[in-house]
Amino acid sequence: MAFAIIPPGVLPGARRSSHGATDPCRRQGGGGGGGGGGGGGGGGGGGGRLGCRGGTTFSNPRERVASPPHLSKSGAAADVYGRWPSDAPPLVTAAVTAATDGVPVRRRVGPSRPSVAAATAVAGLLAGGVLAGGPSVPPAAAFSPEQKLLAEVWRIVDDSYVDRTFNGQDWFKIRTRAVKTQYANQEAGYAAIRKMLDSLKDPYTRFLTPSQYNSLTSAASGSVAGVGVTFFPARVDGELVIAAPVDGSPAARAGVQPGDVLLEIDGEDLSGLSPDDAAARIRGTPRSEVSLTITHPGPPSSLVRLDLVREELKLPSVVAELVSRPPAAPAADEETTLRAAVPIGLIRVKGFTSSTAEDVGKAVADLRSRGAKAWVVDLRNNPGGYFPGGVDVARLFLPIDTPIVYVVDRHGVVDEIDTIRQPAVPITDRVAVLVNRATASASEILAGALKENGRAVLVGERTFGKGVVQTVSPLSDGSGVAVTIARYETPGHKDINKKGIDVDVGVDCAADAAALACVPESVL
Repeated sequence: MAFAIIPPGVLPGARRSSHGATDPCRRQGGGGGGGGGGGGGGGGGGGGRLGCRGGTTFSNPRERVASPPHLSKSGAAADVYGRWPSDAPPLVTAAVTAATDGVPVRRRVGPSRPSVAAATAVAGLLAGGVLAGGPSVPPAAAFSPEQKLLAEVWRIVDDSYVDRTFNGQDWFKIRTRAVKTQYANQEAGYAAIRKMLDSLKDPYTRFLTPSQYNSLTSAASGSVAGVGVTFFPARVDGELVIAAPVDGSPAARAGVQPGDVLLEIDGEDLSGLSPDDAAARIRGTPRSEVSLTITHPGPPSSLVRLDLVREELKLPSVVAELVSRPPAAPAADEETTLRAAVPIGLIRVKGFTSSTAEDVGKAVADLRSRGAKAWVVDLRNNPGGYFPGGVDVARLFLPIDTPIVYVVDRHGVVDEIDTIRQPAVPITDRVAVLVNRATASASEILAGALKENGRAVLVGERTFGKGVVQTVSPLSDGSGVAVTIARYETPGHKDINKKGIDVDVGVDCAADAAALACVPESVL
């Protein structure tokens, strides 16, 4: 999954510097809000504020704010987020943002928002009015379903997109042109939405058809019907590269390997599709067939066609076991001998869903009861997923009041997310984190937090480098839109997007090699 998803609910441990000791958020710098996290250790679901923003919540996630926004000590307007009804999808949220017209915002990115007069004019257009001297826009009642959906997507992006220059475009002009166009059918409307979002040049901000939206939310909750392949979060050198097959899945049984390149699905070329688009096409009804054309990495390169049958897959995100190093020749020193004798808790995290942190917590408790005194956290081929999952797993290892990640919103305001309780793993226990070039997104949050707080040694290869966060918002016709709302920085304030995290100990380790064999004895 290519998203670091922020669900509804408050993400504990995020702090701010404005007003109050009672608010669990600490703001670094001034400005309006935007990023944030949600949910706790096992949890997606229900309502609540998104992230650590002050202000009002609404029963309608798209309700606009009529009253002036809450002001922080810096004089900046704090953003306001929507509340989902209790039966809403667990890992999806829509952000509703208060206007900051006329309010000074420090470290704002890009041009300021429209003035109050301009905002009034926009409201008039949305209500079906016509501005003197401006472009003629049909009354709202005359909008076709396709035009209304396009305007809905435009508004969500306008409210929350991280780049306030919208890739250097006049974003309102794009909307005006789009809603004046007549669309022959739903697919033509969808194509126009994709074109509008493509203009942002952001691979993670994209439109989701109803089937893609349902597939994404199902995968985020850990249950899906498919053949069991996971992809890198974005194309690698223009290719759709498979990060790993799911253990025991049809793809794994057919010989799909980490690093394979997917070329066709059911004989159709995949040019222009994102990894999530490809994953959505592969998913389907259990017992239905799908054909994948792939190439294996390395010479000689040859095409392989695999005819597979989809299955219901429960995606186990955590596998844990107690291991120890095999007996070897007598060590040169007593310390190495003692290290080799220490039982090691090996925890492999394959992805982050709403239950991952709870599952890791249970694994830690079980392994400690069996004598684990050192730890290997295996994040190889982990593409990320549920943003709070990475945060809450980090909390199991880090001392209280330790920074985990900084979330930087669209106005440059920084929210610090900290640990909020004592760790489950004693701070005297040694920890190694195993990563590779397919370690991305939420797994990079975890790896960066443990590395930069001096809590773990990072072993393997430089990570992928996905340092942005998305929300996934449902649309009125059952489709959805994913929007990049923030970027994040490591505890050392490093922006890892498109750069990755460097390891402490470089190891060339095959993706399917035993984890303990990849960790040098000098580390554990």
